[in-house]
Amino acid sequence: MNMHRFKIRRPWRASRRPSRAHDPHRPETIYWPVFIVATLAAIVASQATISATFSIIKQALALGCFPRVKDSKTKAKLAMLTVDQGGWVPLVISAAFFIIMYVWHYGTLKRYEFEMHSKVSMAWILGLGPSLGLVRVPGIGLVCTELASGVPHIFSHFITNLPARHSAVIFVCVKYLPVYTVPEDERFLVKRIGPKNFHIFCCVARYGYKDLHKKDDEFEKKLFDNLFTFVCLE
Repeated sequence: MNMHRFKIRRPWRASRRPSRAHDPHRPETIYWPVFIVATLAAIVASQATISATFSIIKQALALGCFPRVKDSKTKAKLAMLTVDQGGWVPLVISAAFFIIMYVWHYGTLKRYEFEMHSKVSMAWILGLGPSLGLVRVPGIGLVCTELASGVPHIFSHFITNLPARHSAVIFVCVKYLPVYTVPEDERFLVKRIGPKNFHIFCCVARYGYKDLHKKDDEFEKKLFDNLFTFVCLE
């Protein structure tokens, strides 16, 4: 009886070797360089995404469509969040941001409408006289308001609760316009409220959504320069 020997091949031994069936023309020596380049490209793309996010939030904030937030970026530390749970995660995040922006914009419009309807009438201001029934003290008083014209309602509380006021009062309003930028020589719009002996002015500072606005000494200097120019040319 002849005994035949059969050689059994074990396919799992061959599978232990690295397979190049997916790309037979790629040398093994460029695997790690390509891997490093791809990783660096992903890091650059994430940085661009983060920068674009900050830019979008800044422009939405300037147009009154997003709550005021504090930008606390640091160069030494960068927080990154990677989500690998499917395409529904960006949709949920987008929906949450849309709701926040819609509610904030709606509330901002309602607040502005309330201030417009409750602003102080000029007849009441004129009835108080040039001193507004208060003692005048040297200096210039700045009152921040959302109104680009007229006297805000908060000023009536100021008159009825304080015994004195500054010699000149300026209502300062910062407005962001739906334009890219506002030229520096057109930044401030100054006008007088009431007769000259009342010394009440309204100054509107206009900015585009890409302009940088800082409430510092430079801003006050430009405001006063435009006010003095307006008074001299009036």
